[in-house]
Amino acid sequence: MTLTLRFYKGESWREETVCTGLFLEWEAYTPYGSLTAEYLTETDEIPTADKVVLRWGEQEIFQGIADSIEAVRQNGRTLLRVKSKGFTSALVQNELEPGMHEDVTIETLLNGFYQFPHVTYETNGLKGYIFVKDGMSLWDNVARFGFRATGHYPYVRNDRVMLQLPASPMVHTVPEGLLLAEGTALDTARAVSHYHMEDITGTANAYEMEEPSVTDLGIIRHKQIPMDRQFLYDPEDALRFRLRYALRGSRAQYLMYAGFDNEQVGDLMQFGNDWLTVCRVQLRFGAQGLRTKVWAYRDGFYNKG
Repeated sequence: MTLTLRFYKGESWREETVCTGLFLEWEAYTPYGSLTAEYLTETDEIPTADKVVLRWGEQEIFQGIADSIEAVRQNGRTLLRVKSKGFTSALVQNELEPGMHEDVTIETLLNGFYQFPHVTYETNGLKGYIFVKDGMSLWDNVARFGFRATGHYPYVRNDRVMLQLPASPMVHTVPEGLLLAEGTALDTARAVSHYHMEDITGTANAYEMEEPSVTDLGIIRHKQIPMDRQFLYDPEDALRFRLRYALRGSRAQYLMYAGFDNEQVGDLMQFGNDWLTVCRVQLRFGAQGLRTKVWAYRDGFYNKG
C-alpha cells in the first residue's frame, strides 16, 4: 500500500503520490496528531487547502489543517513540503472567557462556545462547572473536566475527544520477523515530589500532597500554587491531578517494527507477555522504508497495574 497526500478545498482535491519522507505522530497527552511530509510534485504551484488528508491505501489515517506548505525546486525536481496538525489542535489554540461557567457539559465545552469543524467527542452526561483562568486553553478545561468525570486524562483519537479508554479496544501484534527494536525508558525530568496549595482564603499550605514514587528516587521538587477553583468540590483532587500529570510518560515500554497496522492511542498492543494500552505512535517513511514505533506508558493514567 502507498501513502498518498490529498489537499482538499471544498469538494475538490489535489493528490500527491510520490512520498520521499514522512513523519506522523499521535501521543496520549497531546490533543492532536502531527504530520510532516515531503512529496515529489509536477508543479511549483502551492495547493490552497482547508483540509489535508493522509491516506494509507484506501484508508484515511490523518486529517488536519495545513500549518505550512512549501514548494522547493531542487536538482531539477520540485518537492512539496507540508506540515499539518489535526483539527483538534484548535482546542489548544482557543480560550474561553475567564471566570465561572456553570451547568457545563462536554457538549457545551466543545460545541457550545465555538464551532470546530471535524471535531467530535464522547459524551458522558456529566454536568458541572468550570472555572476559567486567564490564558487557559480550552483543552486545559476539557482535561480537568474529564478528570473530574472519569478520573482519567482525556485523549484524542481520530479527531474525537475521548474521556476514557474504550471498553473493546482494537488489538495489535507485531508480525513475526518484522520486529526491529524494543526497550524500556524512564524520564523523570518533569516529575514533582510535592504540591502545596492555598485554601479559598489564601492561607498557604492548606492542602499538601507527596508523590512517593518520586521521592523514592531521591527527587525533591516542591511546587506552590494558589487555590485551583476547578476543584472546589475536592481540593485534594487538584494536587492529585497535577502529580499524576507531572509523571506523564515517565515510565514506558516501546517497540519498533517494519510496516504499519494503523495503531491509535487507546488500542491494545502486545509487548512481550503483556497486553498494554498504546500511548504514543510514530510512523516514519524514508530511505529505510516504512517503520512504526509504539510506546506504552506506565504512569498515573495508563497501564497502572
